[in-house]
Order: sequence, then structure tokens, then C-alpha cells
Amino acid sequence: MSTSVAYLVGIGVTRRKIGHVLTRYPEILGMRVGRVIKPFVEYLESLSIPRLVIARLIEKKPYILGFDLTDQVKPSVEALLESGVDDEIIASVVTQYPKIVGMDDLKPKLLVQRHLPESIILVGFEPEDFGRIMEKMPQIVSLARVPMVKHVAFLQGYGFSMKQV
Repeated sequence: MSTSVAYLVGIGVTRRKIGHVLTRYPEILGMRVGRVIKPFVEYLESLSIPRLVIARLIEKKPYILGFDLTDQVKPSVEALLESGVDDEIIASVVTQYPKIVGMDDLKPKLLVQRHLPESIILVGFEPEDFGRIMEKMPQIVSLARVPMVKHVAFLQGYGFSMKQV
């Protein structure tokens, strides 16, 4: 067994799922444990994500191990914190939408997306509310204006006020 597979099993990735993980992301076999996988896992642990949750993330989304820790993950987490996501909630954001920590240039995307809810909702939306939205639905960073308008219209159709939306 390769050292990368042994390490993944050691952190809690189920042996039965290793084949599935490697089929979906075979690059893991070429990754160095000490330089790539272990620092990535330790960084996620530093965000208060339990090791077993990290193992489940890897089982479901093994491509996250391919995100560059220095150039993608750390700057993305910093951008999320700067956009108003509470540092105690960052673990929840990452586990809900792990793709967010691998996005290139997340900071400019967040700045653009910050104004979307404000332009649609108009009433009672404060800039600091965007952090709360990100905490509950981090996928907002990938949403376009048209689907968001449709969702708002749907909620209004069921009697939600703009303030509730």
C-alpha cells in the first residue's frame, strides 16, 4: 500500500472507500504525505474541522487534496474571513461547500457577489449580512443573478416579505 493511502486510512478514510477515492482522484497516489496531504489535513484541523469529518470530505470530494494549500486554500479562507464569515463558522462553510477553498481569485468573486443580494433584495440588506448569508449558503459565491432573482421571486410568491428573504 502506498504511503498516501496508508495515511488516508490512518486519518479515518474507510478502507472500503479507498478504491472509490483513488478511482475518482488517482493523483493521490503520487502525492507526498509530508509535503501535501498531511499539511492539508493539519490546516483543515486548525480550522476546527474534526479529523473524521476531513476523512469523510476526502471520501466524497477527493479532489480537494489537489488544492494548493499556499496559493488557494489559505487565501480563500482569509477572503472568507474578510468577507464577514465568522471564524468559528468557517469549518461549517468549508464542509458544506469544499470547492470554495479551491477557487482561484475568490476575493474578487466575493466582492462581486456581495452586491447581488443587495441589488435584488434592496430593503433592509446591510453589507455585513453577506457574511451571514455565506455561513448558511456558501454556494452563493457561484450563483448568477438570474437564478437568484428566480429564488427570490419564488419565496415572495409564497408570502415571504423582502425583509424575510
